[in-house]
Amino acid sequence: MKEFLRALRLPSLVIALATLTCGTAAAEDDSDVLKQIAKLRPPYSGDGAPEDQMGYSVDVSGDLMIVGVLDDDDVQNPNSESLTNTKAGSAVIFQRDANDPTLWTQVAKLLPDTFSERFGFDVAIDGDVAVVAARTSSVGASGAGAVYLFERNTDGPDAWGQVRIVFAADIQSQDGFGWSVDRSGDTLVV
Repeated sequence: MKEFLRALRLPSLVIALATLTCGTAAAEDDSDVLKQIAKLRPPYSGDGAPEDQMGYSVDVSGDLMIVGVLDDDDVQNPNSESLTNTKAGSAVIFQRDANDPTLWTQVAKLLPDTFSERFGFDVAIDGDVAVVAARTSSVGASGAGAVYLFERNTDGPDAWGQVRIVFAADIQSQDGFGWSVDRSGDTLVV
């Protein structure tokens, strides 16, 4: 695979490799030999074009993987605003099958409840909480950036719903808030 953006080495020996041209691959360490166990692509029609940049950002927590799709332009947010051809972005959550570690199934496609530019610039997942950065979002101020928090079971069993938008305390235009995000327990780092 070419154009690796990120590689995360995790205690469970799962490594997520992201490429701009080929989507996202999951690999594991097997006696010091890395082997590809899955190549994740969006199973939904119309998405997954190379220019969508699926895999721009990735994170793994247990059997869950979140993948940023930075320039996804085939989306419609929950308020029914059409975002076609806007490169608004999205994030996709995959879950690994407990009986077959090579099988990862999409369980959610996350979208902000308001229009947001570059949603999926960085992503993090920790248990039942997903974090998605939109570093050029103009929701709080022009180009200031924002971070969106989603929780599982918000809108029913296994349904992921947006629960909060986080802005910088001293928000200014063009801040780029959300360049990098991470979450562990009750701590969110932006």
